[in-house]
Formats: sequence, structure tokens, C-alpha cells
Amino acid sequence: MPSTSISALDLEGLVGRSLEGEDLRTCMMACKAEIEEIQGDEIKIEVKDSNRIDLLSAEGIARTIRGFLGIEAGLPTYRASPSGIVLNVDPSVSSVRPFVVAFAAKGVRLTDELITSYMAFQEKIHTSYGRGRRRMAIGFYDLDLVNPPITYTVTSPDENAFIPLGETIRMSPREILRRHPKGREFAHLLEGLDRYPILKDASGNVLSMPPIINSERLGHVTAETKNLFVEATGSEFDALVLGINVLATALADRGAVIESVALHYPGGLVRQTPDFSVQKRDLDPVHCNKLLGLSLSSQQVMELLKKARFGAKLNGERVEVLVPPYRGDVMHENDLIEEVAIMYGYDRIEPVDPKIPTIGRADPLEDFSDLIREVMVGFGYQEIMTFILTSPDLVSRSLRNRKVGYVELENPTTSSFSVFRPDLLSSVLQFLGRNTDVSYPQLVFEVGDAVSRDQASCETVRKLCFAWADSRVNFTRIKAIVVSLLVALGIDSTFEPADEEPEFIPGRAAFVLAGRKIVGRFGEIHAEVLENFEIPVPVLAAELDIGLLIEAHSPGTRPASL
Repeated sequence: MPSTSISALDLEGLVGRSLEGEDLRTCMMACKAEIEEIQGDEIKIEVKDSNRIDLLSAEGIARTIRGFLGIEAGLPTYRASPSGIVLNVDPSVSSVRPFVVAFAAKGVRLTDELITSYMAFQEKIHTSYGRGRRRMAIGFYDLDLVNPPITYTVTSPDENAFIPLGETIRMSPREILRRHPKGREFAHLLEGLDRYPILKDASGNVLSMPPIINSERLGHVTAETKNLFVEATGSEFDALVLGINVLATALADRGAVIESVALHYPGGLVRQTPDFSVQKRDLDPVHCNKLLGLSLSSQQVMELLKKARFGAKLNGERVEVLVPPYRGDVMHENDLIEEVAIMYGYDRIEPVDPKIPTIGRADPLEDFSDLIREVMVGFGYQEIMTFILTSPDLVSRSLRNRKVGYVELENPTTSSFSVFRPDLLSSVLQFLGRNTDVSYPQLVFEVGDAVSRDQASCETVRKLCFAWADSRVNFTRIKAIVVSLLVALGIDSTFEPADEEPEFIPGRAAFVLAGRKIVGRFGEIHAEVLENFEIPVPVLAAELDIGLLIEAHSPGTRPASL
């Protein structure tokens, strides 16, 4: 989930009242967020809904809190008058990075702290909503230095050199990708292209090379900047509009005057952004009460939606809802019902037992598996988790060509994950082979699923495999661990030689029996197997079938004798 940091003092200024202690934490719950830490004036917040990018800024959080506290209610109103700025989109960008949106913000009151906050907000959008700048990349510029109209086009790698942000020398686009830190970090976004996207004004000045870096001359915003030009490029027009709406409303909440930019796309298509139009939704109060288990009147549902900063009015038996332009997460009636629940308060909803004839409980297999994990950790072993998919080489050839049945995938994406493992031994040995740089002894175990197969059928089985890798190991030690485990589980056991198991050293392997049924095996791994997995020290290993152990498990059984 995305996280952000905001100033407590700044937040209180935007909300219009002080927020302390539990009051602040309750307000954050209304924002679908949780306070991770408070250090002085800094509040670190984890937003629980990755679709709520408006909550990655202090402005968005304050807007929600004002509604929750009853300071304001209903739909916030935003307007954007035409700026007269034109942004021409050249057809050449259609196969490179096809879409761009923009707006102007005038009369902004910036401080160094606020600029830092906006830059952090920008990067949070890039990382989460922007999919690492692939879906959306944003640029801020000093509008007073930009000479419209602006052109979004492409350039060859060695033309249109400019001074990138934070630098003092001119660089070509090719040099930026090779030498500039942001160029090297995001060069993969332009990989394979022979022409790169670029934004230029009427004087030929470069605004930016999206999605990599802005120019130092036009993109260096300071506390002296009074008017901003903001653009965003990406692969999805609607996603860009939402992102730019979030930025524009945040600046408007700071007192800036927002003006739209005319986007002239190929074919005569003209769009104006930001787009502050609202979406209409309907909510059925009866359905709302049914899902939440409440008895709210239509009036109460309407008031709670207003508290959540939606526009709402009664329309017959339904509530007509207006969704703000900075909310892109409302796609279904249930999304609105969730907002009603948040504003009503989850803590006020009384839980009831489900009206079903059974009560849920943990599966016995899971309970027993957890018990085994506790015992193995008590023995000093560390749990690992590996993939259930593997390769025929690992389950057979690497284990001295042992004959074992396994289930193959019909259309595997790679040969390394083309079969289901029939047991866990190969997975555990592969883990040890990949961690030879870690000091010895290494004691690891895994409780996981495997898929066994015979000529007639196949089934999923739960198994335990543990291994002890060290230069000083012997058969007696692994047997002692197996016996101790079975005693702890209340299982009587006996042992028989397992000289025909190719993965073990002959004479140093045994089958584990509970009653007359073989439930597992253990022993010292053969030197050829260790060489195949590139393990430099001896290894003792054991594998037990947990399903069979459950059948043999009896808490009152006397311990087995050694």
C-alpha cells in the first residue's frame, strides 16, 4: 500500500482546527489510512486504498477530514476557466507515448516546504498510480517562462539538447539516458525507440523529455514562482485526466486559480483539461441497509454521503450521487455503500453471527501443519518456502535419476517450472545449494504441498521436509530429530532400512513406519546429489507425509523407544 508523509501543522491549517491523539487517528481511519509513525511535526501515513491517489497529499486528506468532522459537507466545487494556452500533439507521438494533458495554476503561494511536499506527492503518484512513470509522468514548470503554444512531439536521440533538472550542462536525449541519474533509472521506458517524446514551447525551448526529466531552465520551480504550468504524459488518457484533476484540486485548495489548457490532438480533436465534470451514480438505501445490516433512512444515507464529500440528493426512493472529479475509485454502487459505512463508523456496526447451520473452524490439516512448524522451530530449524512448480531435472536427474512419478504442465512458460514437485526434498536441496555463502550449520525446514502421481490418479499431499547441512553430521543425529518430532506429536514409530533410495547413501537411510504404514524417510544425502546441487558440506534430510501422520496421531500414545 502507498505511504506518504505530511506536516501536522500544515494539515491542521488546511482542516481549520487542531487534531491531536485519538482524534487524529480516528480522522485517518475515515481517510482509509493508518498512522505509521509521528515524529515531531511529521506524520507518516499508510493509505489502505491504492486507488485513492487524492489521499497521497495533505490537501486530499484535509478535504476528507473536513467532511468527516462536519466542517464542510457535500461536493467541493472546482472551476477551470480557459487559459488560452494551446498544446499541440504531433501525430508522431502516437506510437511512442501517445497522450498528454495539462493545466495552468495562477497565484500559487509556494514555500520551500510546500515545494518539497509537492515533489514528494508527484513521486508517490509516479510510483503507485503511475506504474513507475509508465502509465503517468508529471512535470511542473514556471508558467511565466513558457512561451505558448506548446508542442508535444518526438526528437532524435542526438537533437534538442537541453540542461536537465539539477544539472549545469546541456545534454542530448541520448546523453541524458546514459549520464543523468534519472535517465539511467528510467531508460528502460524508452528502450527500443529510435525517437523520444519531447515537449517544446513556441521559442523552441525544451520543457521536458517525458517521462525522464524536466529542463532546468523551465522546470526549476522555486518559492518565487507565482504561476505554474503542469503537464502529464502517459499511455491512458482517462488515467491522465484523473491524475491531473487530483493535482489541480490540490492546488485549488491552496488558493490557486486553475485554468484549462486546450489539447489539439491529430484529426481535429480538441480536449480541455483539467476536467472538473462530475459523474452521476444512484444508490438504493434498501440495498445499502441490507449489506450493512443497518436501518438508515434515505435522509441519513444522503447525509452520510455528503459527509464523505459527495453530492447527494433524494430522487424518489433512491439517492442521486455526484462523484467528485478527483475520485476515480467509484465504479459500483457498493463503493458508495462502503463510504456510507466509513462515515457511519465501522465501530458502531454491531456484529451478528451468520445464520448458517455450521460454524467455521480451521482445517485439521492446517492445525496439524502449524503444530509441526512450532515443534521444528523449537528444534532450532528455520522455515523456508519454495515453489510447488519445478523441473524434471531437479526432481529426478539431480537426485541420481530416481524413478518418481510427477504431473507435467501442458503449456509451461519455462522448463524450470514445467512439473509439479512430487515431494519437497529437491526444493530444500536447491535452497541449500543457493545459500552456500551463509555460515554453517544450516538447519531448515519446509511444510508445503506436493503432487503425487501413480498410473491411475494424482493427488495433492502435505509434506514436511527438513535438512541439516554441516561438516559434522551423522545418521544418529537425524534419527534423533525424527524420533523427537514423532514423540512430540504422540506417534509411535519404527524404522526399516531404505537401501534402495538413490538420493541417500546406502546403509545410511531408513523408512519411518507408523504401525505398518510408511509415513516418511530420512538419511544422509549421497555425494553425487550434493555435487549436483553444488552443496559443499554433508547434508542430512528427512521427509514425512503430514496426512499420514494425522492418521497415526494420538495425543495419548506412548513415546516410541529408540
